[in-house]
Amino acid sequence: MTDFSRVPILSPTEVEELLESSDVARLQIQAESIDLLASDRYIQMMIPSLSVGYVRLAETLRKVLTSLLRVKAEVQDEKPEIMTGRGLMRVAQHAGCMLGLTTRVYGEVRGSSILCIDRRLTSALIDRLFGGDTEGDSKEIDRPLTPLERRVLQRALQPVVDALNETLEPRGTFEFETSCIECNLDLVTGFTPDVTVLHIPITMQLNDRLASMSIALPGSVLEPLRGMLGVPTEAAKSSAVMHDIVRRTPVDLEVELGRASIGLRKLSQLEVGQILKLERHPSEELPVKISGITKFHGLPVADGGALAIEITRTCD
Repeated sequence: MTDFSRVPILSPTEVEELLESSDVARLQIQAESIDLLASDRYIQMMIPSLSVGYVRLAETLRKVLTSLLRVKAEVQDEKPEIMTGRGLMRVAQHAGCMLGLTTRVYGEVRGSSILCIDRRLTSALIDRLFGGDTEGDSKEIDRPLTPLERRVLQRALQPVVDALNETLEPRGTFEFETSCIECNLDLVTGFTPDVTVLHIPITMQLNDRLASMSIALPGSVLEPLRGMLGVPTEAAKSSAVMHDIVRRTPVDLEVELGRASIGLRKLSQLEVGQILKLERHPSEELPVKISGITKFHGLPVADGGALAIEITRTCD
Protein backbone atom coordinates (compact mmCIF):
# COMPACT_ATOMS: atom_id res chain seq x y z
CA MET A 1 0.00 0.00 0.00
CA THR A 2 1.39 3.41 -0.96
CA ASP A 3 2.43 5.72 1.92
CA PHE A 4 0.83 8.95 0.70
CA SER A 5 2.29 10.94 3.62
CA ARG A 6 5.63 10.82 1.79
CA VAL A 7 4.26 11.85 -1.61
CA PRO A 8 4.77 15.56 -2.38
CA ILE A 9 1.47 17.23 -3.21
CA LEU A 10 3.13 19.94 -5.29
CA SER A 11 6.25 19.77 -7.43
CA PRO A 12 9.01 22.39 -6.91
CA THR A 13 7.87 24.21 -10.06
CA GLU A 14 4.28 24.28 -8.84
CA VAL A 15 5.40 25.62 -5.45
CA GLU A 16 7.31 28.44 -7.16
CA GLU A 17 4.30 29.31 -9.29
CA LEU A 18 2.07 29.25 -6.22
CA LEU A 19 4.38 31.54 -4.24
CA GLU A 20 4.34 34.02 -7.11
CA SER A 21 0.55 34.05 -7.30
CA SER A 22 -1.67 36.78 -5.87
CA ASP A 23 -2.86 34.51 -3.05
CA VAL A 24 0.62 34.40 -1.50
CA ALA A 25 1.14 38.09 -2.19
CA ARG A 26 -1.75 38.80 0.18
CA LEU A 27 -0.15 36.87 3.06
CA GLN A 28 0.70 39.08 6.01
CA ILE A 29 4.34 38.41 6.95
CA GLN A 30 5.64 40.31 9.96
CA ALA A 31 9.01 41.92 9.27
CA GLU A 32 11.78 41.14 11.76
CA SER A 33 13.99 43.91 13.06
CA ILE A 34 17.76 43.61 12.73
CA ASP A 35 19.23 42.06 15.88
CA LEU A 36 22.61 43.69 16.43
CA LEU A 37 23.32 41.29 19.32
CA ALA A 38 22.51 38.12 17.36
CA SER A 39 26.14 37.00 17.12
CA ASP A 40 26.60 37.56 20.86
CA ARG A 41 23.57 35.41 21.60
CA TYR A 42 24.54 32.46 19.41
CA ILE A 43 28.04 32.45 20.91
CA GLN A 44 26.50 32.50 24.40
CA MET A 45 24.38 29.47 23.46
CA MET A 46 27.51 27.58 22.38
CA ILE A 47 29.42 28.03 25.65
CA PRO A 48 27.92 25.04 27.56
CA SER A 49 28.81 22.65 24.71
CA LEU A 50 32.36 24.00 24.45
CA SER A 51 33.10 24.14 28.19
CA VAL A 52 34.30 20.53 28.44
CA GLY A 53 37.22 21.50 26.24
CA TYR A 54 38.21 24.38 28.56
CA VAL A 55 38.51 22.01 31.53
CA ARG A 56 40.61 19.53 29.56
CA LEU A 57 42.74 22.39 28.22
CA ALA A 58 43.51 23.61 31.75
CA GLU A 59 44.73 20.16 32.78
CA THR A 60 46.89 19.84 29.65
CA LEU A 61 48.39 23.31 30.17
CA ARG A 62 49.30 22.41 33.74
CA LYS A 63 51.50 19.59 32.43
CA VAL A 64 52.93 21.68 29.56
CA LEU A 65 53.84 24.68 31.73
CA THR A 66 55.27 22.53 34.54
CA SER A 67 57.60 20.89 32.00
CA LEU A 68 58.40 24.15 30.22
CA LEU A 69 59.11 26.30 33.29
CA ARG A 70 60.47 23.56 35.54
CA VAL A 71 58.25 24.80 38.36
CA LYS A 72 54.98 23.49 39.78
CA ALA A 73 52.15 25.06 37.82
CA GLU A 74 48.57 25.09 39.06
CA VAL A 75 46.17 26.02 36.27
CA GLN A 76 42.50 26.92 36.55
CA ASP A 77 40.03 27.72 33.78
CA GLU A 78 37.80 30.71 34.39
CA LYS A 79 34.30 31.45 33.15
CA PRO A 80 34.33 32.31 29.41
CA GLU A 81 33.04 35.74 28.45
CA ILE A 82 31.82 37.44 25.30
CA MET A 83 33.42 40.76 24.48
CA THR A 84 33.93 43.17 21.63
CA GLY A 85 37.23 44.08 20.02
CA ARG A 86 37.42 47.09 22.36
CA GLY A 87 37.19 44.80 25.38
CA LEU A 88 39.90 42.59 23.94
CA MET A 89 42.11 45.66 23.53
CA ARG A 90 41.90 46.22 27.28
CA VAL A 91 42.97 42.62 27.88
CA ALA A 92 45.83 43.02 25.39
CA GLN A 93 47.18 46.01 27.33
CA HIS A 94 48.32 43.57 30.04
CA ALA A 95 49.87 41.07 27.62
CA GLY A 96 53.60 40.61 27.33
CA CYS A 97 53.08 38.89 23.97
CA MET A 98 50.30 37.58 21.75
CA LEU A 99 50.33 34.69 19.34
CA GLY A 100 48.27 35.20 16.20
CA LEU A 101 46.81 31.81 15.32
CA THR A 102 45.54 31.02 11.84
CA THR A 103 42.42 29.00 12.65
CA ARG A 104 40.88 26.27 10.52
CA VAL A 105 37.46 24.85 11.27
CA TYR A 106 36.63 21.58 9.52
CA GLY A 107 39.75 22.15 7.41
CA GLU A 108 38.76 25.63 6.16
CA VAL A 109 40.52 28.82 7.27
CA ARG A 110 37.98 30.90 9.18
CA GLY A 111 40.20 33.71 10.49
CA SER A 112 42.72 34.36 13.26
CA SER A 113 42.46 33.57 16.95
CA ILE A 114 44.72 35.01 19.63
CA LEU A 115 46.63 33.51 22.51
CA CYS A 116 47.43 36.29 25.01
CA ILE A 117 50.30 35.71 27.48
CA ASP A 118 50.41 38.19 30.36
CA ARG A 119 53.62 40.02 31.28
CA ARG A 120 54.35 37.89 34.35
CA LEU A 121 54.19 34.62 32.38
CA THR A 122 56.11 36.14 29.46
CA SER A 123 58.88 37.20 31.87
CA ALA A 124 58.97 33.73 33.44
CA LEU A 125 59.28 32.12 30.00
CA ILE A 126 62.07 34.48 28.89
CA ASP A 127 63.97 33.91 32.16
CA ARG A 128 63.70 30.16 31.73
CA LEU A 129 64.63 30.13 28.03
CA PHE A 130 67.53 32.58 28.33
CA GLY A 131 68.96 31.34 31.61
CA GLY A 132 67.54 33.97 33.97
CA ASP A 133 66.52 33.50 37.60
CA THR A 134 63.45 31.25 37.58
CA GLU A 135 63.42 30.81 41.35
CA GLY A 136 63.12 34.51 42.23
CA ASP A 137 60.19 36.82 41.66
CA SER A 138 60.74 37.96 38.09
CA LYS A 139 59.65 41.48 37.25
CA GLU A 140 56.93 41.88 34.66
CA ILE A 141 58.38 42.60 31.24
CA ASP A 142 57.68 46.22 30.24
CA ARG A 143 59.48 46.47 26.92
CA PRO A 144 58.95 45.18 23.36
CA LEU A 145 60.31 41.74 22.68
CA THR A 146 63.48 41.44 20.64
CA PRO A 147 63.34 39.47 17.36
CA LEU A 148 65.34 36.66 19.00
CA GLU A 149 62.96 36.50 21.97
CA ARG A 150 60.00 36.32 19.60
CA ARG A 151 61.44 33.41 17.65
CA VAL A 152 62.38 31.49 20.79
CA LEU A 153 59.03 32.15 22.48
CA GLN A 154 57.13 31.07 19.39
CA ARG A 155 58.94 27.72 19.35
CA ALA A 156 58.61 27.31 23.12
CA LEU A 157 54.87 27.96 23.06
CA GLN A 158 54.18 25.40 20.32
CA PRO A 159 53.14 22.76 22.93
CA VAL A 160 50.50 25.23 24.14
CA VAL A 161 49.19 25.56 20.57
CA ASP A 162 49.21 21.75 20.27
CA ALA A 163 47.15 21.58 23.46
CA LEU A 164 44.56 23.86 21.87
CA ASN A 165 44.37 21.59 18.83
CA GLU A 166 43.91 18.49 20.96
CA THR A 167 41.51 19.66 23.67
CA LEU A 168 39.04 22.26 22.42
CA GLU A 169 35.59 20.84 21.79
CA PRO A 170 34.24 19.41 19.56
CA ARG A 171 37.30 17.19 19.19
CA GLY A 172 39.07 17.49 15.85
CA THR A 173 37.12 20.60 14.83
CA PHE A 174 39.76 23.28 15.37
CA GLU A 175 43.26 23.47 13.93
CA PHE A 176 45.53 26.30 15.09
CA GLU A 177 48.79 27.34 13.48
CA THR A 178 50.99 30.17 14.74
CA SER A 179 51.22 32.92 12.13
CA CYS A 180 52.90 35.66 14.17
CA ILE A 181 53.90 36.77 17.65
CA GLU A 182 53.23 40.41 18.49
CA CYS A 183 53.06 42.80 21.42
CA ASN A 184 50.37 45.00 19.84
CA LEU A 185 46.85 43.77 19.05
CA ASP A 186 46.60 46.15 16.08
CA LEU A 187 49.23 44.05 14.29
CA VAL A 188 47.14 40.86 14.44
CA THR A 189 44.99 40.49 11.32
CA GLY A 190 41.21 40.50 11.67
CA PHE A 191 40.77 42.08 15.09
CA THR A 192 38.88 45.37 14.92
CA PRO A 193 36.91 47.25 17.60
CA ASP A 194 33.57 45.91 16.31
CA VAL A 195 34.50 42.21 16.19
CA THR A 196 32.75 39.85 18.65
CA VAL A 197 34.99 37.31 20.40
CA LEU A 198 34.65 34.47 22.87
CA HIS A 199 37.34 35.15 25.49
CA ILE A 200 38.56 32.19 27.58
CA PRO A 201 40.73 33.34 30.53
CA ILE A 202 43.05 30.89 32.29
CA THR A 203 44.79 31.71 35.56
CA MET A 204 47.76 29.90 37.02
CA GLN A 205 50.07 29.87 39.97
CA LEU A 206 53.78 29.30 39.37
CA ASN A 207 55.20 28.50 42.79
CA ASP A 208 54.11 31.64 44.66
CA ARG A 209 53.57 33.82 41.56
CA LEU A 210 50.27 34.42 39.82
CA ALA A 211 50.10 34.60 36.04
CA SER A 212 47.50 34.23 33.30
CA MET A 213 46.87 33.60 29.64
CA SER A 214 43.73 33.70 27.55
CA ILE A 215 42.37 32.55 24.21
CA ALA A 216 40.16 34.76 22.03
CA LEU A 217 38.05 33.09 19.33
CA PRO A 218 36.24 35.51 16.97
CA GLY A 219 32.64 34.93 15.91
CA SER A 220 33.75 33.98 12.38
CA VAL A 221 35.65 30.99 13.81
CA LEU A 222 32.62 29.72 15.76
CA GLU A 223 30.03 30.31 13.02
CA PRO A 224 30.42 26.83 11.38
CA LEU A 225 29.61 25.16 14.73
CA ARG A 226 26.14 26.69 15.07
CA GLY A 227 24.18 23.82 13.57
CA MET A 228 26.32 21.13 15.17
CA LEU A 229 25.83 22.56 18.67
CA GLY A 230 22.09 23.07 18.32
CA VAL A 231 22.20 26.78 17.50
CA PRO A 232 19.99 27.55 14.49
CA THR A 233 21.81 28.75 11.40
CA GLU A 234 20.55 31.51 9.12
CA ALA A 235 19.82 28.91 6.44
CA ALA A 236 17.75 26.89 8.91
CA LYS A 237 15.82 29.99 9.93
CA SER A 238 15.10 30.85 6.29
CA SER A 239 14.00 27.27 5.62
CA ALA A 240 11.65 27.38 8.63
CA VAL A 241 10.10 30.61 7.36
CA MET A 242 9.65 29.06 3.90
CA HIS A 243 7.98 25.97 5.36
CA ASP A 244 5.68 28.14 7.45
CA ILE A 245 4.66 30.16 4.38
CA VAL A 246 3.93 26.96 2.43
CA ARG A 247 1.88 25.53 5.32
CA ARG A 248 -0.22 28.70 5.51
CA THR A 249 -0.75 29.01 1.77
CA PRO A 250 -4.34 28.08 0.75
CA VAL A 251 -4.81 25.74 -2.24
CA ASP A 252 -7.94 24.66 -4.11
CA LEU A 253 -8.82 20.94 -4.03
CA GLU A 254 -11.44 19.65 -6.50
CA VAL A 255 -12.95 16.22 -7.03
CA GLU A 256 -14.65 15.63 -10.37
CA LEU A 257 -17.66 13.35 -9.96
CA GLY A 258 -18.29 13.04 -13.70
CA ARG A 259 -19.05 14.74 -16.99
CA ALA A 260 -21.90 14.74 -19.49
CA SER A 261 -22.36 16.20 -22.97
CA ILE A 262 -25.79 17.56 -23.94
CA GLY A 263 -27.12 19.79 -26.70
CA LEU A 264 -28.36 23.31 -26.23
CA ARG A 265 -31.96 22.22 -26.94
CA LYS A 266 -31.86 19.65 -24.10
CA LEU A 267 -30.10 22.14 -21.84
CA SER A 268 -32.89 24.66 -22.40
CA GLN A 269 -35.49 22.00 -21.52
CA LEU A 270 -33.90 20.90 -18.21
CA GLU A 271 -36.30 20.90 -15.26
CA VAL A 272 -36.04 20.14 -11.54
CA GLY A 273 -36.14 16.38 -10.97
CA GLN A 274 -34.59 15.37 -14.26
CA ILE A 275 -31.59 12.99 -14.13
CA LEU A 276 -28.41 13.52 -16.12
CA LYS A 277 -26.34 10.48 -16.98
CA LEU A 278 -22.64 11.01 -16.30
CA GLU A 279 -19.91 9.40 -18.36
CA ARG A 280 -18.46 7.56 -15.37
CA HIS A 281 -19.23 4.21 -13.70
CA PRO A 282 -20.13 4.40 -9.95
CA SER A 283 -17.11 2.21 -9.06
CA GLU A 284 -14.70 4.17 -11.23
CA GLU A 285 -11.97 6.25 -9.57
CA LEU A 286 -12.48 10.01 -9.45
CA PRO A 287 -9.71 12.53 -10.27
CA VAL A 288 -8.55 14.76 -7.40
CA LYS A 289 -7.16 18.10 -8.59
CA ILE A 290 -4.87 20.48 -6.68
CA SER A 291 -5.13 24.02 -8.06
CA GLY A 292 -6.56 22.60 -11.29
CA ILE A 293 -3.90 19.88 -11.73
CA THR A 294 -4.82 16.21 -11.29
CA LYS A 295 -2.52 14.82 -8.56
CA PHE A 296 -4.48 11.86 -7.10
CA HIS A 297 -7.35 9.47 -7.79
CA GLY A 298 -9.86 8.20 -5.26
CA LEU A 299 -13.25 6.62 -4.59
CA PRO A 300 -16.29 8.39 -3.13
CA VAL A 301 -17.15 7.37 0.45
CA ALA A 302 -19.36 8.63 3.27
CA ASP A 303 -17.65 10.17 6.29
CA GLY A 304 -19.80 11.31 9.20
CA GLY A 305 -22.77 11.84 6.95
CA ALA A 306 -20.77 13.88 4.44
CA LEU A 307 -19.58 12.91 0.99
CA ALA A 308 -15.79 12.33 1.05
CA ILE A 309 -13.04 10.94 -1.13
CA GLU A 310 -10.67 8.09 -0.24
CA ILE A 311 -7.30 8.46 -2.01
CA THR A 312 -6.39 5.28 -3.86
CA ARG A 313 -3.39 6.26 -5.98
CA THR A 314 -1.26 9.15 -7.19
CA CYS A 315 -0.79 10.38 -10.73
CA ASP A 316 2.50 9.57 -12.43
